[in-house]
Amino acid sequence: MSGIVAHVLHFAAMSPPASDTAYIVFDTESVVDGALLSRVLYPSESLAPAAAIARYEAELREEKPGEKPFIPVTFHVPVAIGVARVGKDYRLRDLAALDAPRFDPRTMVKAFWRGVDHYEAAILVNFNGRGFDMPLLTLSAFRFGISSRRYFDDPDRFGFRYRFTSKQCDLMDWITEYGAFRLKGGLNLLAKMLGKPGKMDTRGDQVAGLHAQGKLQESLANRVRSDVAVVTCAEARTPWAKTKGRALGVGVC
Repeated sequence: MSGIVAHVLHFAAMSPPASDTAYIVFDTESVVDGALLSRVLYPSESLAPAAAIARYEAELREEKPGEKPFIPVTFHVPVAIGVARVGKDYRLRDLAALDAPRFDPRTMVKAFWRGVDHYEAAILVNFNGRGFDMPLLTLSAFRFGISSRRYFDDPDRFGFRYRFTSKQCDLMDWITEYGAFRLKGGLNLLAKMLGKPGKMDTRGDQVAGLHAQGKLQESLANRVRSDVAVVTCAEARTPWAKTKGRALGVGVC
């Protein structure tokens, strides 16, 4: 367990039962669905999933030499979803990896959207969620036939899917003035600005390998919990989180 996870879990253990969830902070880990990629991009070649992934990565390297190939989120499937529930006082109520230790994609996705519906007043908080996590979870809901009345049927024109909504906060969007500059260092930078341990040693490009080994699934759970803990600390420190003049970050970081 990383230092920052242990830090926030300490406060969770001291908190009262979750009855005032004001924020749902979340993060995902995913792998490429090679079978889907093969069917979509190479339909007449009957490529095995791993071969399809390798071929597409080679094509991406040719397109952008010197850059690490990243296959678009449209071909991904979640393998871990971390969720923290945070109260109005910015104290942690719960921190979990959904459907651990099975990590079944359908079950995790269903649990996530059920939580969004259940905690009706909670604001969604993420880091680069608009660019990756929300598309992943939306496409996964479509894939598995899962609905969320609160999110997908929101009648508010300035609701969840509006970029400047008050119902969802993408911290990367917010901190970078909605894409005006590049946040070099990302979430790890924000954590270390606050004097926290930051992200785990496991990098995003190692997730597929960890998942393939199976026995290391708990490493993914620890990674996703760690990332959620970092986002929770960062969110609590932002002026976006209205604290009526109190010091930001009280109770969590």
